[in-house]
Amino acid sequence: MDKRIAYIHGRPSGHPIHDAYAKSLSADFMPVDFLLNWQANERQNKFKRFLSWILCGLFFPNRKKYDVFFCEGVREPLLFMKWFNLIRPPKKLIALMANETLYFLSVKRYGILAEFIMKSFLKKCDVLICIGKYQAELANNLFPNIKIYTVFNGIPRTRMTLLQNINPELEANKILVIANCASISRMHYKGLDLAVETFNFLLSVVNEIELHIVGECSEEVIKHCEKLMDKKYLNRIFFHGHDSIENHLSKSCLLLQLGRGDSFPTSTIESAAAGVPVFVSEETGTKEVLEKIDSFFITNLHPKDISKKIQEYLKIPLTQKNILSVKFKQVVSDYTEDNANVFFCNVFSKITAN
Repeated sequence: MDKRIAYIHGRPSGHPIHDAYAKSLSADFMPVDFLLNWQANERQNKFKRFLSWILCGLFFPNRKKYDVFFCEGVREPLLFMKWFNLIRPPKKLIALMANETLYFLSVKRYGILAEFIMKSFLKKCDVLICIGKYQAELANNLFPNIKIYTVFNGIPRTRMTLLQNINPELEANKILVIANCASISRMHYKGLDLAVETFNFLLSVVNEIELHIVGECSEEVIKHCEKLMDKKYLNRIFFHGHDSIENHLSKSCLLLQLGRGDSFPTSTIESAAAGVPVFVSEETGTKEVLEKIDSFFITNLHPKDISKKIQEYLKIPLTQKNILSVKFKQVVSDYTEDNANVFFCNVFSKITAN
């Protein structure tokens, strides 16, 4: 690719998958707050954050040499560069959309000022690259006049092989959630509260079942989840923090991925690769993967309804569960990092060739 690309990311780095895409483009990496760091502590003075946006926009290094400004999600300094006419045709501003932004905008979850800034930024973009069809649908509904392209995420081939060699305990008493939830907002996005509420309903009819959460969760999140549980069931829920995903998948009968706008969680792919069936919400982007397996595994956002579906699945004979497990493995076998990178680079080439 002969285009000179600047990749603007968060601190301390971007999402590993997004960084990998940027590396495949031979992009120059630039933290969003390179001149006045505020992301190390997002609760810092709001004036400092706003000043950082303006200064980083005005003094973006070597901005004239770049043909493309590529960023993950909303990066406010680029909005100011657009407002100050520092990025203008034929230079392109391209945003990779892979988080809660589009969903939260669609359900009016942001405050007035935050919504104004985010919508202003996205309207200034020349192209939105959405990870997953669900993100693309949200983007089309919100910004019908912007060019939108769709890509997908994958996992490293070596990890795919490792996971596909797992033989899960499909009749185990362990249901799994994989989610990092540092805040209540993140918990809401990942649907961890829905998983806990669903589990609480499930325990009233299913004996000896356990819920295991793998991922870094704050004390605030853990306490909130415990409040959602009947006290007599608190000994059935386990928070493991950062732990071996493979070890937990090998001992689990199900994974719950009940996000509210979660764009394309790789844990869905990882679980399916291990042959562990996944229930995803209709507001989770990886529902497009589950549609290839069985739409039964796509749920609404009502814990009682999700609980009934899980009960129905648990009653399925082991022979049928084994058939489903193999199908999960087969369907996701092509969702590798290599395939995702090739597809992404081809899409990016088409965008920048115009």
